[in-house]
Amino acid sequence: MTQSKLSKNLDGPALFQPKAKKDKMKRQVIRYSGKNYLMGIPTHDNLVTENNEGLTAILEDALSKHQDIPFMAIDVQESTEFTNGQAWYVLRLYGPFINGQKAVVSITGIQVFFNILVPDEESTDTFEAKIRGILSNAIKSFEIEHIKTFPFRGYHAEKKSYLRIYA
Repeated sequence: MTQSKLSKNLDGPALFQPKAKKDKMKRQVIRYSGKNYLMGIPTHDNLVTENNEGLTAILEDALSKHQDIPFMAIDVQESTEFTNGQAWYVLRLYGPFINGQKAVVSITGIQVFFNILVPDEESTDTFEAKIRGILSNAIKSFEIEHIKTFPFRGYHAEKKSYLRIYA
């Protein structure tokens, strides 16, 4: 089917017009120079100021009394920082307070660790020796702690033995 036959079957103009004329409308180029080109459209800061209704006072009161404050993270950033050769996990949470003010909450000094379940048929000390042999070739420094806790998955009536490895 040719383009002209297709055009007859459609209510509107042809979808593809090889001889279409170029749009003769003048276009405006806006270069950012610091001017506010969106006059009349409120910014985030304007909305916070207009709709505050005492929320800043509530927030400041809670902060001064060291009370918990509502905060919802909308973005998360993870990184690792080194102090004296020791790796520490850093978590940064970005989000607004109840009054709309933007906030960054940095949680530092988190020591990275993971748990390894000790198999039922092995003693904790024997399994630790195996894990030490494996990790000593891969990690420069680590600590191992014996813990007993309930596994995350499934139902268990009693705690299981784990090795907690701090890397």
